[in-house]
Amino acid sequence: SKMFKAEGRGSFRGDICRAAVLAREGGFYLDLDVQMNVPIIDLVDDQTTFASSFTEDHRVLNAVIATRPGNPVIVETLNQIRKWYRHEAPQTNWMGPETMLRALKLVVQKDCNGQEISPKAALEWKCGEQVFRFYQEQKLECSLRGSLECPSSRAQSSFDGLHFGLFVPGPSRQLVGWPRFAACSDWGCGAGGWEVRAGKVASVASL
Repeated sequence: SKMFKAEGRGSFRGDICRAAVLAREGGFYLDLDVQMNVPIIDLVDDQTTFASSFTEDHRVLNAVIATRPGNPVIVETLNQIRKWYRHEAPQTNWMGPETMLRALKLVVQKDCNGQEISPKAALEWKCGEQVFRFYQEQKLECSLRGSLECPSSRAQSSFDGLHFGLFVPGPSRQLVGWPRFAACSDWGCGAGGWEVRAGKVASVASL
């Protein structure tokens, strides 16, 4: 709770909250700006223990998560968030995607007999007792005339954040959603989560 109360950036507070709730309760999580192209339940099957998407720069897109309660990836994400605030690990990139990637790497290193994480590998892969599903954020193929993958509203937008989709890995370009809805015009999509509240700077001394 100290980490949450001390953090002034809304998006980072969201990273803390979603990890804590999902570690305890499990379930599905989507950022408010995510737009799905398929029912969310279709992202997983009965065997899936953890699902998300890799970002274009090969981190974990924590805007889309499905997990069982107590899954080691989400539990370790909480541990990595604590290390972030205690300066026991580098504060590089955006906290949520970075700490979840670190957690995934640690779980894979421990349970997968040296298996490498490959963002462009198959959609589903097994790791010890885990069955992972990871989609892939990719640049949309757009034309001004528009398409199912990239409607004209996205193609004609000057905001680059609208020019990405979430796909099943592989050449089929099977689209499952977009990381931002079509009317979004900035990285926070008007929700204010990227702003830092005045006078609120996370203090790590007592966390």
